[in-house]
This record gives sequence, structure tokens and C-alpha cells, in this order.
Amino acid sequence: MAWLLGAAGGAGAAASRPVLERAGLVPLAVVFLLQSCAATTSPTLEELRNARISSIPGGPISLRDGVYEGPSSPPGSVSRRRVTLWT
Repeated sequence: MAWLLGAAGGAGAAASRPVLERAGLVPLAVVFLLQSCAATTSPTLEELRNARISSIPGGPISLRDGVYEGPSSPPGSVSRRRVTLWT
């Protein structure tokens, strides 16, 4: 049993250990893969409509009901940043 835990053993133990280690890693990898797939969910439409987006130029924004309308820039001008979520 010591060879299964990685302790030094005879010639047969050294030859068998890599096979057992690989055989043990495959089911472990499958378990992690299945857990990551089960935990991943897509956002709902409601979550998207009220999302915070940080990957656009000009800084992060927060949508409200699918729309963001920023302040005038410069103050008093008619131009402003507007982001709309098309569904």
C-alpha cells in the first residue's frame, strides 16, 4: 500500500506508480470539469438590463432598464454618452 501513496518501494512499485497516478487524475479532472459546467449559468435578460459594464471606453457604466445616458460633456452641451441594450 505504501507504493500507492508514493512512498519508496521495490522495482514493481516504481513502474506501477505513474499508471496509478494518471488513472487517478482522469476521474478527478472529469469531476472538476462537470462541476464547472454545472456552476456556469448565463445572465437573465433582467440581469443584463440592469448590468454594470466596465469594459467600454470612457469608464464603467450601469444600465437601468437597458439604457445608460451619461451627463452632458462638457456641461451645458447637447452631446452625451448613451448606451442602449438591444434585445
